[in-house]
Amino acid sequence: MANKKRRLKNKQEEDFSALDEMFLTIVKRIDKVPVGEGKRTAIKWGIIASLLIAISSVLFYLNSINMLPVGTWIPAIIGAPAGVLLYMIGFGIMKRTSVGEWGVFQMREELSYKNRLKRIGIWFAGYALIFVPFGKYIPYGIGGAFLIVLVMTALATARRTSQEILWAKQGVPDPRDLEELDEKDDYTEQAELPIQESTTEADKIYYDEQRGGFGGKLK
Repeated sequence: MANKKRRLKNKQEEDFSALDEMFLTIVKRIDKVPVGEGKRTAIKWGIIASLLIAISSVLFYLNSINMLPVGTWIPAIIGAPAGVLLYMIGFGIMKRTSVGEWGVFQMREELSYKNRLKRIGIWFAGYALIFVPFGKYIPYGIGGAFLIVLVMTALATARRTSQEILWAKQGVPDPRDLEELDEKDDYTEQAELPIQESTTEADKIYYDEQRGGFGGKLK
């Protein structure tokens, strides 16, 4: 049993390493592309992606009115490559600008692996809330393209760094999680502090029985 768990853990680490290598390779290739050529490539890929989505949408519409009965998977497959191209265009544009301007890049630095997975879960929940109830009105090519973009963005964001893999091997908690716990503890301690009286005796108003009225004063 222990050996099985160890093999599974090693396989997961290899998968994460391969995923990290894949995106590092993409980044290196983007960095080597000259600015002018990068713009031309983005425009060319954008046109191809638009054509694929347009073809997929037309097939979806013709299928919905029974003019050209085709399997629903065909428009989705046609739209899927458009998602890959759109992701590559967006990834290239982000890499051409300052990393600090894009929250997706900062997320891997600011959030731990566990919190990144939570954020990704919110992304997919948002996608499901939009495309599940309205799926019959949205062409599969568009939905598929957005899903591919979302999946690739999620993989790029979730992939663990070598340092995070080392922490997991050593059983050391992520320092960012500890900082988050410390902040929550500080907030709880402040909320539980007893409320101190901010007024003095001279500030209080009291009932004076001899005068038959209220006495005291406020500063």
